[in-house]
Amino acid sequence: MTGDNSKLFVPENIEQKFNLWQRSLVETKRSAKPSDDLIVKQQDLLRAATTSEKLVDYLTHHLGIEQDLLTAAPQLEGVTEKEMLNRPPEWERHIGEQLSHIEPHTARSSPWWYICHIAWLQRGTFPNPPDAAFKARVRKSLLSDNPAKFSTAQSKTLDDATRNLLRWLGGLPHIRRLYRVAEDPPIARAWWRYHIAEIVAESIAEDTQLTAEDIHRILHKSQWGRFIERTQRTFSSLLAPRALAAACVVSESGKEPLNQDHLQAVARRCLQAHPELMDWRELTRPLKHSSKLSKRKKARTQSRASNRTKRNRKS
Repeated sequence: MTGDNSKLFVPENIEQKFNLWQRSLVETKRSAKPSDDLIVKQQDLLRAATTSEKLVDYLTHHLGIEQDLLTAAPQLEGVTEKEMLNRPPEWERHIGEQLSHIEPHTARSSPWWYICHIAWLQRGTFPNPPDAAFKARVRKSLLSDNPAKFSTAQSKTLDDATRNLLRWLGGLPHIRRLYRVAEDPPIARAWWRYHIAEIVAESIAEDTQLTAEDIHRILHKSQWGRFIERTQRTFSSLLAPRALAAACVVSESGKEPLNQDHLQAVARRCLQAHPELMDWRELTRPLKHSSKLSKRKKARTQSRASNRTKRNRKS
C-alpha cells in the first residue's frame, strides 16, 4: 500500500552507499581547483536534475533503492516552486499535517528524507523540471563544458548548485552535521517546526493563550538555523517541551522573533532546576535588555574595537 510509513526504513547497505556517494560529490573543504573527476560527477548529477524522471533514475541507481521502498514513502500533495523557495508558514503547517504520523527518530534520518523525495519526484509532487525548485539550476553550458577548462568561478557555481540540491533533497550530514536535517530540506524543516510547535502547545500553561499556530509562527520567524544549533549543541535542556514553550512565551511577551537572548535566558533558568519542576512564572518572566549580559557584550565589542585601533597604529 502506498504511503505505509510503518514499512519505510533505511537498510544498512543504503546508509553506506548514501555516505560514500555524498562524499564522492562534495568535498568537506572546498578547494579552489577541484579535480576534473569531481566536476564530471557534479555535471552528471545536475544534468539528471533537469527532469524528474532522470533524477529519479540517477538517485535510485547510485543509492541502490528498490521500488518497494519508494512505494512505502508517505503521501504528499503537490508542491510548487514558489512554496519550496519561500516556505510560507501556512504551507509549512499543511506539510506538517500531512506528515504528522512520522516519528521523530525517523525524521532525524537524512537517507530517509532522500527516499521520500525520490518517491515524491516519481509521483510528480514537485515541478518538472525540479532543478529550480531545489536551487540547482545552472547554465546548460556548465553541464557539458570540458572540466579541464573550468574557471574557479565556474567550478564554484557548479559546486554550489550540487550542494543546494543535496541539502534540499535531505541534507549533507558529513558536512552540515546530522541535526541540520531539521534546517536544510524545506519539507523536513516544515515537519520539524510543525512537530515542535505541536508538542510545545501540549506542554504550555493554559493561561498563556498561545496555540500551536502561534508557536509555529514564533518558530517560523525565529533564527531557525541558530535555534536548531543551540538546542542541539549548547542548551540541550531547551529540548524539553516545557522549557521550549517558556522560550516561546518569553519571545511573544516582547513581540520579538525567538533569538539567542531568549534561548540563553530560559536555558539559564533551566539550569537552576529540572524544567518540569521549575515554576512557570520564573521560566517565562520577560527579558531585561539592560542585563549584565548585554553590558558584557558591549564591553567585549568596545574591547575588540580598541585592540583593532592599537594594531592599526602599530602597523
